[in-house]
Amino acid sequence: MSKMNKLTFLILGLISISASIPSWASTAGYDLQMQLSVDGKRVSSPRVIVQAGESASLTETLNGQTNYIEVVATETHSNAIRVSFVVGVISPNGQKIVTSTPVVITRESETATFTQAQPDGKSTLALSVIPVRKILK
Repeated sequence: MSKMNKLTFLILGLISISASIPSWASTAGYDLQMQLSVDGKRVSSPRVIVQAGESASLTETLNGQTNYIEVVATETHSNAIRVSFVVGVISPNGQKIVTSTPVVITRESETATFTQAQPDGKSTLALSVIPVRKILK
């Protein structure tokens, strides 16, 4: 076999090996860019990178009240992204109190927003999310 044929064989072999790397070698995930607003004023812009189907959580203290958000992103059958939230407050004794469990379904890189009145009845919380598919290693 000539040097050129050996090189071609080697390159083709490497291409076939890389093409046959099993899907478990990488994991589907999402880059979630969120924006949290209270009464129309942005208070934070958290970014969460999460594995598909796994929960991520964050907390934010606003006006002396600690709020928490848990988020899970998954694929839908229509190639959209379903983002499920658990939103609540953390009481002074550390107990989590769920205030809502909204779900948004959106296309990749498109904004989806939900709004809810806070338990104190004095303010409105809005949470926007822009999901982007991401391969996690």
